This record gives sequence, C-alpha cells and structure tokens, in this order.
Amino acid sequence: MTDILRRRKYDCSLEEARKKVEKIYQDLQSKIRLTGSWAGNDFVLAGTGIKNGRIRLAEGEISVEVKLSLLGRPFRGKADAEIEKTLQREFG
Repeated sequence: MTDILRRRKYDCSLEEARKKVEKIYQDLQSKIRLTGSWAGNDFVLAGTGIKNGRIRLAEGEISVEVKLSLLGRPFRGKADAEIEKTLQREFG
C-alpha cells in the first residue's frame, strides 16, 4: 500500500522532465540519506524514512509513489506537502 501518491501533468519533453527529476533527487540528498537510480522511465528511491519510492515519467505525466518506513510514517503529512510543493515548483 502506498502512503503518498501524487500525479501531475507537465508540458516539457521527457528528457527535460528526467533532468528535473535528477535535480529533485540531488536536492533531497542534501536533506536526507537517499539512494536512487533510473530503471527505464522510473526513478527508484530508498532512504531514511522511505521504505521504497518511485518517480514515474510518462509522456506528459509524472507520478510519485512513496511507501514510508515505520520511522517515516509520523512525517507523512510533511513529506506529502513537500512533494506537492516540489512538483508545483518544477513542473507547474
């Protein structure tokens, strides 16, 4: 079961969207211990408070799915708000 699920449409190219995802990942790494890598058009994440996560890019749409660890669950609201804010900033 996913703890956080966000979807957003975007109008840039898939290549530009990938660059934005990489920028988001680098910004997150400065705040929390995080690992991530591309698997096709999915960016797979794991780290402090995150059991598993996935940023999925499709043509014109991005989705973020996060399953929080037991340690991360108390911060669900804050994490969800931060994801929404970041998607708004990067993808409009």
